[in-house]
Amino acid sequence: MGTASVRAFLLALKANGYRPQVIVTDLNQDYGGAIAVVFPQAEHHECVFHALQN
Repeated sequence: MGTASVRAFLLALKANGYRPQVIVTDLNQDYGGAIAVVFPQAEHHECVFHALQN
């Protein structure tokens, strides 16, 4: 996916009114920094199950 794509995706969610408290992703490293910037209030959890599915 890529950092720019992840950030664009998260910004689109925010523009549509999403304000998550928790975000669960696979172990894709592109999400960490982008989540911290776009949704600083959200906890970021990484799911090993989804990482293995990816």
